[in-house]
Amino acid sequence: MATLYKHGEKLATRETTSGRIAVMSDGQIMRNQGQGWKLWKRLKPGVDPAEYARKFRERSAAIMPEVRMYIEALADAVDLEHRWMLHESIVAMPEDPDGCWSALDDYGCGADLDDIVKACRLYLVAEKATKTAPVSEVSPC
Repeated sequence: MATLYKHGEKLATRETTSGRIAVMSDGQIMRNQGQGWKLWKRLKPGVDPAEYARKFRERSAAIMPEVRMYIEALADAVDLEHRWMLHESIVAMPEDPDGCWSALDDYGCGADLDDIVKACRLYLVAEKATKTAPVSEVSPC
């Protein structure tokens, strides 16, 4: 497991459906999916980490509000370690929050059914919004 402070200053972060991403001042891009920070990617030699982080923040800010609200609902519903699991079950059965809750309950993550209902509804809203939006407005992670 990597330690953030060993890679300098955290220049930018983003929440995703499966975890967190951080751009570090030494050019490392770190990811945490619930088991701690790990080295994920490295910037190519010659790429300025500060400039990359600025563009990363711009891309993060450009994520559609519907998608951002869905990611926030995932984060509110479960801990980071189980976020990907909730997302995958919602993708598989967005119309069945009780089924999603049951799937997660088997792993003892303690998710509240009301939070999962909210996340399912926001997923459907985000899905509809991304289907009608131009490709440039939709971010993959």
